[in-house]
Amino acid sequence: AKVYIEGQLETRKWTDKDGQEKYTTEVVLRPYRGELTMLDSKGSGGGGYGGGGEPSFEGGGSSGGS
Repeated sequence: AKVYIEGQLETRKWTDKDGQEKYTTEVVLRPYRGELTMLDSKGSGGGGYGGGGEPSFEGGGSSGGS
């Protein structure tokens, strides 16, 4: 499915169970400033983010090289 996302990128640093530092970058949709639109949705024909909470969509994580 194709989506259009307008939001804010946020990168978090965290430590995994083995003690290695990891980084995750997410697109965060804030109420009144974020938008998620389904461009090719099947069936319902509509999409959009209502702004109830703050959903985030993982953009993938990568660990810093050492």
